Amino acid sequence: MPTYASGDAEHNLRWSHAQASAVRDWMQRMKGIPDNCIAVQGLAASRPIAGNDSEPGRIANRRVDIHLVPQVGACGKTVAVKWEAGKK
Repeated sequence: MPTYASGDAEHNLRWSHAQASAVRDWMQRMKGIPDNCIAVQGLAASRPIAGNDSEPGRIANRRVDIHLVPQVGACGKTVAVKWEAGKK
């Protein structure tokens, strides 16, 4: 869920959702995770982790957060995913 605060708010929200969707699509291609197991949400400027008054703060806010919420039976079958930072 990327967050952005500069520019048009509606455009940022659409862009934020598109960025999160791209990450979901990548995860599905790499690990075959079913559609019903991933929810995508674009948050635009609503949840920054740093101030947007400087370039470093804006860079920190250009991110995608992934929250894993296990729910037995939610996906119809159990999917085991192992992911390591920096690995493709």
